[in-house]
Amino acid sequence: MAIPTSETDNTLKPLVLAPNVTICLNGHSISNKLNANPGLLVVDSCDGGSVAEIVGASASPMELAGNVTVTKVEVNGGTLMLSGNATVANLEVKGGTLKLSGNATVASATFTAGTLTIGEGWAPNDKLVLKIDGSSPPPDVDGRVTPEQANMIEDDSASSYHKVYDEETRTLSWVKNPALTLTAAPVDGTAATGTLSASKAAPAPGAEVTLTATAQSGSVFDHWLLPDGSTSTKNPCTFTALDTDMEVKGYFAPTVAIDGDPLFFAGSTDSHDFTAKLGGTVTDPQYLWTLDETELGTAETQTLTAADVAVGEHTLSLKVYTDTWDGGTFNVTLYGNGITDVGDTTFPLGSVTPNATAKYGTITYTYAAAEAGPFAADKPNTVGTWHVRAAVSRDEAAHAAAGQRDYAITVQPAITPAFGALKEGDTLTLSASSGSSYQWYCDSAAIDGATGDTYTVHAGETGKAVYLCKVDGVES
Repeated sequence: MAIPTSETDNTLKPLVLAPNVTICLNGHSISNKLNANPGLLVVDSCDGGSVAEIVGASASPMELAGNVTVTKVEVNGGTLMLSGNATVANLEVKGGTLKLSGNATVASATFTAGTLTIGEGWAPNDKLVLKIDGSSPPPDVDGRVTPEQANMIEDDSASSYHKVYDEETRTLSWVKNPALTLTAAPVDGTAATGTLSASKAAPAPGAEVTLTATAQSGSVFDHWLLPDGSTSTKNPCTFTALDTDMEVKGYFAPTVAIDGDPLFFAGSTDSHDFTAKLGGTVTDPQYLWTLDETELGTAETQTLTAADVAVGEHTLSLKVYTDTWDGGTFNVTLYGNGITDVGDTTFPLGSVTPNATAKYGTITYTYAAAEAGPFAADKPNTVGTWHVRAAVSRDEAAHAAAGQRDYAITVQPAITPAFGALKEGDTLTLSASSGSSYQWYCDSAAIDGATGDTYTVHAGETGKAVYLCKVDGVES
């Protein structure tokens, strides 16, 4: 029979075959779907060839022989004989019989109903992966099956049945997989909920099953109770399926959180209340607060001051539990801020550049001539003792609590130039910063009559020497 091929028929419409047809492909590839009528349909490769899809007629036989390759075959109550090196990529048996012989190979088969007959010498080129729908009975198997043949049939991971081979009687059959029930529940004495899922709805005995729990708002996953009686807090969690019906329980608990300001400043009057916040109802809850593993108290609210939180990071933990629930724990990090080092405290007039250090945040400086203030941004303009206020503003992103530290600095007179070298006949005039009284010194000895705001050094007066000036009694 001549058949249009993809090379000669671009319409690719389904072809309806007459009854009792034999097709010899002779190396051709048929891209059309072949719809069989009642009667025998034989497709032989002869010198090779392939078919895209064959749909068998109701209760009618089909045979695929030689080296023919078919992408998809549908059996509707008839018999499909596969012989030679015939290969089917995807086979769907909706009743009828599948007969395997020779080296015929089926990559994947789905049985909704039907019979599987395995020829005595059947030796496929690759394994047959068989899927049996959960609402359908497994196929009946005719004939004795060798261990090698049984090994070439593999259960699909989504199949609702698993293969059972009896080597003594050489029989092959399928048994329905055990049922798996998933139950979500709150831990005792609480109101919490979530959803559960499993990677296999009806796993075969020995199969690995992955469980996943998803908590709803205000809840958190707590633990699993697995079919073998063991528990696990892992999520996802994997267990091995048993050979009986199984139930898995997934328990959920209310979320535990802490309300409170985590930022403190050392030496301040900061005092913050921390309160337990639960995502759901807990009957007769008990509380345990700890700071850096030191127990604090058992009330619902815990108060901490700056004296409790030293400079640096600290962990505040809250455990909520009941007589029947081991509880949930929530941690929050507290940050103790402070001016840890004031840095330099002596500066020349006109060059006051404080360099204090804060644990968190950025420092701004203000200055006052009197310890009690007022403080202003203007830098010191006279020599003597001044007071500096190093302040940090609140910056939650930098974990910085607001606070300040006051300290004293000394502003010294400035002499210009700071150094010089004289040759014979040279002079060098030194100038001191402004003030109301002056006294110049050479190597710590007061110079008679040198009480002005300048002093002139003549070459030859002395060798290498250090000159300084006290302005208003403050040494440069």
